[in-house]
Amino acid sequence: MSISVNLKKISNLPGRSDRKVELCFRGFTHKTKALQCEDLAIFNEHFRWPHYGKEIRDDVLSISVYNCSKVFSNRLLGKLVISLQHVVSTGRVLLREPLTDSNYSLTEIYIELDIRYHPVEGTAGSWEGLDFIKVEDQDE
Repeated sequence: MSISVNLKKISNLPGRSDRKVELCFRGFTHKTKALQCEDLAIFNEHFRWPHYGKEIRDDVLSISVYNCSKVFSNRLLGKLVISLQHVVSTGRVLLREPLTDSNYSLTEIYIELDIRYHPVEGTAGSWEGLDFIKVEDQDE
């Protein structure tokens, strides 16, 4: 089983700096490449955490967005912590959520992502029409 995240975009970013995102699940962190942009950062990056062991229903995914600087230390713009309980029960969650600042206040910065839970092989899960390949029979 595994968790995969498709980080689509982040909007309403302040200033003009390089942006970087860190995604953390169970102490394992994935980082995006630094992206130079203004108020809209389109990442379209895919991350995957293979999972072995206990069920992940009680775990969280933590996402932090930073302004990168070559001179100063990276500045945290906002953070989002997501419980994976709903992802495990439905198999997929599409989110567009505001980030919170260091005082836990909502910011104007919005993040869009697609989180998927891939159960162990043989486990019945939810099926979508997009999961199947259409094959047409051609009888001549």
